[in-house]
Amino acid sequence: KLELHAITKVASSTITRRYDAETVSGSVVATFPADERRDIAIAEVVVFSPLLEAPELVLNLKPSSERGPPGIPFLQVLDIDLEGVEAPETTEGRIEFEVPTSWLSQRDASVDDVRLYRGRGGWKELPTTYLESTESGTGQIVARFTANTPGFSPFAIGLAAPIVEPTPSPTPSPTPSPTPSPTPSPTPSPTPSPTPSPTPSPTPSP
Repeated sequence: KLELHAITKVASSTITRRYDAETVSGSVVATFPADERRDIAIAEVVVFSPLLEAPELVLNLKPSSERGPPGIPFLQVLDIDLEGVEAPETTEGRIEFEVPTSWLSQRDASVDDVRLYRGRGGWKELPTTYLESTESGTGQIVARFTANTPGFSPFAIGLAAPIVEPTPSPTPSPTPSPTPSPTPSPTPSPTPSPTPSPTPSPTPSP
């Protein structure tokens, strides 16, 4: 880990750390004291074993113009830019940040709800771990968190996305099959009984 030989510059809300390539060995750790970063929530950035392609590694931390994750309350959106590093978007690292507990209380949220989001190809939630709550230099209580990232890009500090319960689809009522009307059997016509012819009575002879 490396923090020595870092040159710090603060201008236009941007905090810059510069590391001579000859001094970089293993991971690079950049810490940002509260009195230096002012309102910026990120307190520490660790770059895991960067592959350098320039005489120095430059780390810029600044507010981002990116919009945060849609539909999610967020505290800040910040850029962490790496210069002099091969493929910074796939250079792994770790980010520690602080969230005022008053901000959580105003949103009826707890430390379990806080997430770090990475903005590359859409906003993706990173696994976020709560570390501790302490008093900041300004006297407010802040909760500290850490999250590993697969690369550097814009980041947003916010709350977990609300879980939307799926609305069950109504079960359609079965359509009753029509009851077939019975086909009336034809009523047989009565066969007439033959009318017997009268037998003539014999006429008596005189």
